[in-house]
Amino acid sequence: MLGIFDTSAFNRQLIVIVAAAAALSFAMWLAEKLVRKLLLRLFPPVDTEAVVIAKRLEVKAKTTSKKAYTVYYMTFQPMTGGFERGKRVEYETPKERYALCAEGDKGLLTVHMNKFLEFK
Repeated sequence: MLGIFDTSAFNRQLIVIVAAAAALSFAMWLAEKLVRKLLLRLFPPVDTEAVVIAKRLEVKAKTTSKKAYTVYYMTFQPMTGGFERGKRVEYETPKERYALCAEGDKGLLTVHMNKFLEFK
């Protein structure tokens, strides 16, 4: 006896929807990779000598859970060209780099489009 719903037609539609979602997800991932590669070619990373002016951290909480996480920031003041000399700039930095630097440290700052890459 046939039911009101044709389950085989439903399964086919579900497969088509899942396949389309997977293809769209892959296309978006590929587009993001290509855009990143293009941006790196158009705007290469900038190196400049800089000094660490300040360090701070911010504890944030996710609204969907009761877990908190810490975001680390360092403020740099360039000593030479690269970007505006004397202008202080704050970047979010990885915890490992934050822990190894102290205020007053001088080194080579590498940034790419307002994103911190490295400080040696």
